[in-house]
Amino acid sequence: MGAIQYFRRFMNQYFLLIACLQLWSRITPVSPATTWGPLIIIFIVSASKEAWDDYNRYLSDKKANERKIWLVKDGVRIQIKAQEVHVGDLVWLHENDEIPCDLVLIGTSDRQGICYVETAALDGETDLKTRTIPPISANLSVEQLGKVKGVIECPNPDNDIRRFDANMRLFLPIIDNEKSPLTINNTLLQSCYLRYTEWACGVAVYTGNETKSGISRGAAEPKFTAADVIIDKLTIAIFMFQVVVVLVLGYFGNTWKDTQGLKQWYLMYPMEVEGPCPVWFWPPVTKPKFGSGQS
Repeated sequence: MGAIQYFRRFMNQYFLLIACLQLWSRITPVSPATTWGPLIIIFIVSASKEAWDDYNRYLSDKKANERKIWLVKDGVRIQIKAQEVHVGDLVWLHENDEIPCDLVLIGTSDRQGICYVETAALDGETDLKTRTIPPISANLSVEQLGKVKGVIECPNPDNDIRRFDANMRLFLPIIDNEKSPLTINNTLLQSCYLRYTEWACGVAVYTGNETKSGISRGAAEPKFTAADVIIDKLTIAIFMFQVVVVLVLGYFGNTWKDTQGLKQWYLMYPMEVEGPCPVWFWPPVTKPKFGSGQS
């Protein structure tokens, strides 16, 4: 989380405001180090945790991108890295393989043209899903699958994992090359696993960040827990209480303050009422979250 994201939280904005006011020696009753020190330490700890999480995500992505997968080109199977798959490539999967990109299924080892996929990583559902090959490729042999040519007309990439409206046309003498409609049941989506099926093959239609799971992930956004929301609301309530106290004290203070004091009444009192929400309150809340992030 960068500095901008870190200070999106009202609690952090509050402490930054107090710390900045304490730099004004004429109005602060305490040393600025009492707030700046803890604030800087907390920021460093939070930034370090985010950097560690980003590094772990980088390692996970690198491992996924560099794993080996099988492609079929001109009837010959070759191995490449998952990150080297391009749209239109024919990907050959074996049982328990992770699907490297969004594919249109065109062949399986099952005589009925079906295969089973585990989609828990995509939608959280543990039940296996059935996927079927489109009728247009139902009678293709393994040899024909390796050399088949055709066109798939797809919609623009989206994150809807329950819908896929497309058309496919294959160019082979033995079949009619009319368009065949495709649905989500004819697809194998990235992050799913092939189960209880010896092999399956499909044409890559979306790769990289354009897959449905890639779009769903999107840019990493900071997540606020329920505790974060409650603490921010309490901080706002405390801040409003402080504003009321400052106004009241300022009103009565005007009766005995000299001219210089009158000019600074609204800056002096926030320092006096900072106690209800001390900066050192945040580390005990952050520590359990940091520990949970390592598990």
